[in-house]
Amino acid sequence: MDLHKALTLAKTLRHRFLLPTKAHEEAFLRNENASALTYGETVFLLDCEDSCDLYFATENPEELPEAFAALRMQGPKGRNFAVHATESAETAGAIDSVLPLLKEAGCSIREEYIAFHTKKPLSEFAIQSDAVRMMREKEGYLVYSMALVLLDEAKFAMSYEAFERFANAKDSVCLVLEDEGIVKGFAMGKVYGRPNEKSLFVRGMGVERTYQGFGISKLLLGALFKWGMEKGAQSSMLWVEQKNIRAIGLYERFAYVPYGDREVVLTFKT
Repeated sequence: MDLHKALTLAKTLRHRFLLPTKAHEEAFLRNENASALTYGETVFLLDCEDSCDLYFATENPEELPEAFAALRMQGPKGRNFAVHATESAETAGAIDSVLPLLKEAGCSIREEYIAFHTKKPLSEFAIQSDAVRMMREKEGYLVYSMALVLLDEAKFAMSYEAFERFANAKDSVCLVLEDEGIVKGFAMGKVYGRPNEKSLFVRGMGVERTYQGFGISKLLLGALFKWGMEKGAQSSMLWVEQKNIRAIGLYERFAYVPYGDREVVLTFKT
C-alpha cells in the first residue's frame, strides 16, 4: 500500500498509535525500507530504517489479535518488531485500552518510556570539548558493541548494518569521547524537520561503567547539542525509561522536561 495513503487513512481511525511528530512522519515517508499493510479496519506502518519499528491505527481494537496474525503471515519473516503504543496528555488512557489486546495478539511488553523535550535554547548547554569527536569508521564495531551492552541489545534494537547507516547519514551522528586513547562513551543523535523547525533527537547515549560518574555524559550531551545546532536544530527531544532516575536527572540539568507523552514499547516477531 502507498505510504502516503496508508498514513492518511491511519490518521482518520479512532485509535491511533502513530509516529510521534511531523518530522518523524516525513522521515518515514522518505524511507525506502518502510512499508504499510492493512487488515480490516487496521493499518500497520512498518519502519525498518534504523531498527524494525511498527506503528498502528485501528477503528476496531477488538480485531487487533486477528490483524497481528495476518501481519505475521504477510509481513517480513523472522523480524523482531518494536511495537509502539503512545499517548499524549489529551489521549491519556489510550494505551491501557489496547494493552490486553496487544498481549492477546502475541506482543510482550519491553519497556515504558516518557517523552522529554528541551524548554531552553540548545545554545545554553552546548559544549565544545577536545575529548569528544565524531566516531571513526574503524571504531564502528567497538561502539556498536558498547551500545548493545550499555543500552541493552533488545532495547537498542539496531543491527550493525543499520548502525553504520545511521552513523554515516548526513543528518545523524555518532560522537565518542576518547581519553588517553580509550573510547569511554558515545552519543547518537539525528536532526529531523523542516529548515525552520528542526529538532535534535537523541537516539542513545552510554558510558563504559568503569568511567561513569566523571561527567562524561554531560560532555557528550553538550557536544551533541553543539552538533545539532550546527545542523539547524532549535530544540531537542528524547525518550527515557520511566524507571531510569539517573538518566532523567541528567536530562533535567539540560532543561529537558516531560511533555505528557507516554510510550509502551512491545515486541512482536513475524
